Amino acid sequence: METSTAKTSFLIGYHNRLHAEGLKSMINEDAHYQVTDIIENGRNLIQAINSKKNDLLIIDLVYPGCDSIEYIKEIKRNNKRLKILLISDLIKNGMLSDMLYTEIEGYILHTCSKRDLNTAIIKILDNERYICTTITSQVFRKTGQNTFNNEKFILTVREKEVLSLLVKMNSNKSIAEQLNISELTVKTHRKNIMKKFGSKNLLSLVRYACRENLLNGKNDDFCKGCPHRYRLTYN
Repeated sequence: METSTAKTSFLIGYHNRLHAEGLKSMINEDAHYQVTDIIENGRNLIQAINSKKNDLLIIDLVYPGCDSIEYIKEIKRNNKRLKILLISDLIKNGMLSDMLYTEIEGYILHTCSKRDLNTAIIKILDNERYICTTITSQVFRKTGQNTFNNEKFILTVREKEVLSLLVKMNSNKSIAEQLNISELTVKTHRKNIMKKFGSKNLLSLVRYACRENLLNGKNDDFCKGCPHRYRLTYN
């Protein structure tokens, strides 16, 4: 007799039902995943979040604005342990940083691939964050070098090595293997890094990594489009 294992449950909040139906079909292709419901964004979705326990909430927005940011903040305030993946178009104004500071676990674009969706889900369920490279490149273009220079964080050589892999979405196990250290040591370094930057300050982590040239490599396209990618000297 086979033993059944509980599936990871997803709730999808949508602006466009066709998008949501497509997401549901792709997610349900994995035997370990199950979309419990798709609900239009609004009060009904909030009620469903409060009444049903899901592992991941996917919010599909066409073009998020100030009202969307406040909406997501409200969900987070009332459901602090709920993981959220935002799928939307790219915000082209100063609200981009505000959206990243809502403490969502993931943010990908409608133009991203199914592979990006799968990667985002895996990372988020593994208690990591995932932001697609197009979004991070947009952040770098908006903030500019002056913002980097205003951030004064000091990391050890080993912490920089861990950070360079951390912002590229490597797991603790992968970082440990690449640096030939234990996973416990990796967790300690991550804890120290996050303490220095603030546990929720993912944006500052990425900015620092860019400024310190920790993201570049022969086969690394993480910083594709970033104006600071090939900078060799620093002020």
